[in-house]
Amino acid sequence: MSSIVFIIFLSFILKPSHGFQVIQPQVRTVNSDHVVSICCEHTSEVHLAHDVRLNRIPPTGRPSKICPGTENCLKVIRDGRKYLFVLLVVGPEAMACSYECEVTVTEGGDIPTFDLKKGTPTKLKSGQQEPDQRATLPPPLPPSPSLSHQLTWILIGLLVVMSLYSCLITILFIRAKFQDSGIRPDGESATYVEMRKAARPSNVS
Repeated sequence: MSSIVFIIFLSFILKPSHGFQVIQPQVRTVNSDHVVSICCEHTSEVHLAHDVRLNRIPPTGRPSKICPGTENCLKVIRDGRKYLFVLLVVGPEAMACSYECEVTVTEGGDIPTFDLKKGTPTKLKSGQQEPDQRATLPPPLPPSPSLSHQLTWILIGLLVVMSLYSCLITILFIRAKFQDSGIRPDGESATYVEMRKAARPSNVS
């Protein structure tokens, strides 16, 4: 008789787990710094859960609680129904495991009742390694056509200016040479003086 009463009491204390659902991602990617986060959310009408934990399920063996309670896992409460578990130093052994959210809610009354529900385990996958930045540097871009045309015209302008300057220097040099030698540009000497014959004296009779 006592065993029957005990079973009935347990049926009131531990209600079936179909009263709410536990939502968690199916797959999470581990960051390059070996850190990953898993978000757990429940749909219970009870705003604040009695207990929320993260269990680790190895490929072989029994599940075990890792958070809260271990130094490599942090539990962050976002609100009454959302919880964030941050796994630190995720190595190959931890990558081989899956992770299960377990939520227990309680309903008040003369005899408090507890409702426990587990989510679908989350699997981890490694993130892509960051490519070598030296290999991904883009090649230098060729000069644009407009820039090439501008440089071409600038060079042409410089050549024209230098040619005009050379011609001007040459003309000034030739002119100065003529002035120093006393020859006019028309071929006559600048110091030539036309000589006239002197008039003959008239005979005095």
